[in-house]
Amino acid sequence: MKEEGTYEFMTAGDIRKFVDELKKNAKPMMGPEDFKVSEQPDDNKPVEPGSPEWQARVTKLLLEETDKPMGWWYLSYAGEGGFRGGAVIEARGFTGAAYVANILKISPGGQVMGAPIPSDQVPGEEYRHRLLTKDELNKVWGDMETLGELEAEDEGCRP
Repeated sequence: MKEEGTYEFMTAGDIRKFVDELKKNAKPMMGPEDFKVSEQPDDNKPVEPGSPEWQARVTKLLLEETDKPMGWWYLSYAGEGGFRGGAVIEARGFTGAAYVANILKISPGGQVMGAPIPSDQVPGEEYRHRLLTKDELNKVWGDMETLGELEAEDEGCRP
């Protein structure tokens, strides 16, 4: 028995044997046909996050994005208290970007809106794949207004 903290080294022959064994027992990677969505939800009907209908919708949207090229997405989060933060995420679409933000544990929760970022406006690496404050976003793109601020301005213009 090996002592804890010691390592066993493999020879080239051991590695070859290991790789051959992997090839022999390997299963093909899953493709879109492996994901079965039992019911196609009405895309305009609100669903409860985490519900089977919600999971089916997310799966469907992620599969639709697999053919799209990678790009940068801006995600903006808001809740009852207003703006919660923004994020710059590389993904194939909005759903993928929101999914990546959740995996990275940078989503602050609440509602999320997103838009693709033109390639000439993608911020530097220090602003990518993390939750950004309004001040940080203003450093990147100048004075930004939240949706709430824009709506308040719009209401002020109505007769």
